[in-house]
Amino acid sequence: MSAAMPLDALLAGVAEALPAVAAAQEEANARLMRDGAALATAVVGKILPGLVARNGLDEIGALLDRCLRALIDQPKIMVRVAPQHAEALKARLAAAVHAGGFGGRFMIEADETLGPSDCRVSWPSGGLERNAEDVWRQVEAALAGYLEPRAGPDREVPGGTVEDADNAEER
Repeated sequence: MSAAMPLDALLAGVAEALPAVAAAQEEANARLMRDGAALATAVVGKILPGLVARNGLDEIGALLDRCLRALIDQPKIMVRVAPQHAEALKARLAAAVHAGGFGGRFMIEADETLGPSDCRVSWPSGGLERNAEDVWRQVEAALAGYLEPRAGPDREVPGGTVEDADNAEER
C-alpha cells in the first residue's frame, strides 16, 4: 500500500483482514489449550504410578475413615486390599474401629488383583471399590473429548465446513 492510498481504502483493507487474523488467533489459542492439556495429562500419567505406590495406604485409610462413619451400624465389613497393605491396615484400623464405636466384625483380606491404592469394601447391603486404573481411564476419556479439535467456521466437518453447514440451515 502506498502513502497516497486514501485512509478509507486502508481501513477497509484492515477490516477485511481482521476476521482471518481473529480466526487464526482463535485456532492458535485452541491448539495451545489442547497441547497444554495433553502435556499435563502425559506428565500426570508418568508420575501417578509413583504417587500411587508411595501414598496408596494413606488413600485407602482416608477412604475407610469416611466409610466407617457411615457404616457404624453394619454387622460386618469386609475390606480387600493389595497384599503389601493388609497387615499395616489391620493395625491402623483396629484403633479407629474401636474408637469409632463400631461393634460389628471388621475383616481385612489381601487380594493379589488389587493395586497399591485400590480397595474393595463390602457390607451386607452394599459395597464400594476404589480402583486407580479405572479412575485414570475415566480421566483420560474425559480429557479425550476436550483435546479433540473443535469445529470452527473454516474447519472441515462432514459435508463441507461449519460455515457451509450454517448457510445450509439458513436456506
